[in-house]
Amino acid sequence: MFEDCSSLSAVTMLATSVETKATDYVTEWLKEAGTDPATGEDPVLVVSEESTISIAELTADAGDNWVVMDESEKVIATGIEIKWDGKVLDIDKDTPIDMTVGEEKALTATLLPKEAEGEVKLSVSDDEILKIDNEKGTVTALKAGTATISAVDTKDDKIAVEFKVNVEAVKVTSITLDPTTLTKTVGADAVTLKATVAPDDATDKTLTWTSDKETVATVDADGKVSFVGVGTATITATANDGSDVKATCAVTVTAAGHALSSAAVGEIICSDSKAYAAADKDYLPSGVTALAMVAYVGNGSDCDHGLAIALKDENNGEKMVNWNTVVSTCSGKTPTVTGGTWRLPSIKDWQNILIGCGTSATVIDYPDHETDRSYSGLAAKLSAAGGDAFLNPRDYWASTISNVYGEDYTFRIWFQTADNSKLCNNTPKNDGGWTINARAVLAF
Repeated sequence: MFEDCSSLSAVTMLATSVETKATDYVTEWLKEAGTDPATGEDPVLVVSEESTISIAELTADAGDNWVVMDESEKVIATGIEIKWDGKVLDIDKDTPIDMTVGEEKALTATLLPKEAEGEVKLSVSDDEILKIDNEKGTVTALKAGTATISAVDTKDDKIAVEFKVNVEAVKVTSITLDPTTLTKTVGADAVTLKATVAPDDATDKTLTWTSDKETVATVDADGKVSFVGVGTATITATANDGSDVKATCAVTVTAAGHALSSAAVGEIICSDSKAYAAADKDYLPSGVTALAMVAYVGNGSDCDHGLAIALKDENNGEKMVNWNTVVSTCSGKTPTVTGGTWRLPSIKDWQNILIGCGTSATVIDYPDHETDRSYSGLAAKLSAAGGDAFLNPRDYWASTISNVYGEDYTFRIWFQTADNSKLCNNTPKNDGGWTINARAVLAF
């Protein structure tokens, strides 16, 4: 009956009216079949509950080495139980389930009732979002998105359940920049800001870097800040994950000075013995102060490169009645400037200062008394440089001795109105009645 069967593990007896004959066939096969070469197991005799053959009779005929199974005793699967993180999942009430990227949960699937034969296969619709490890009994969230987990009876695909899992990204909660303030000179080496993003397991730690004033400081995609112009700017790092978390660094870019030999009219000379653009006066390097404004460039006034008028009067703007004291005060003015010498302006110095700032005139060694000279150009440039305006009407000392009145008299400049001055030659060296001020000049 079973001569051509090379691998046979079970025989099912159906209802028959020829009981003895059927029994003979089966028991004969059981005796001769031996161990199933495909599985290494003994054959199984399965008897339908509709069979009229006696189970006891067949068991006796088969012998002790054979198993007789009554098919009526099998348990059929009717459903699948899902356990999520150790708890039974109610598919209708508890789903969809939310996870965050990197999170791992326990996941098992069991046939119901638990005595049912068979196994459950778990699968996921998108293995880039979720990873199922059947050996460990876990599911891991890999990236943001939604995926469907399916559980199917391997013997009956009609026994199946599925549910959705939403994976959320781990949002950035804070960004810390180091440093949070920067002060550099124009053209200084670029500085890369260090950004620390929290939490450590944030899904997207990338940042967008911006500067609110690129004429002052620029920043690249890696947070590298370059210093391109004087002023202030704010560098902002913004999280790219939609959390709108930001951090800022306040940048101050100070001016870069240059040698006095290349100073131009209108520039300021500072305590570091360098010249700067007047427009940069509010962004000088730390500890550097402005002292004078370049008013003349040339060597026609006992100077190598030019003259710079002090930004403030001597003696805190109070009158100085003694010429000798004035000469001494101006020549001893501090701070000193490398490459320059402080002094009381001569009448030639005053003329070159006025001409250098725009007055149309010719320098006269000994101008006539009350020679008119406009000083509107000087006043405008001095104001732009942050200097104090000359008081008017007010006289200012000159170091030149009067060619008319002799050794006891000197020249002076009289700032008569807001834009006109007069060169005068009749000032007593020790004048107790006139109101005369002093302002030093730097010859460089």
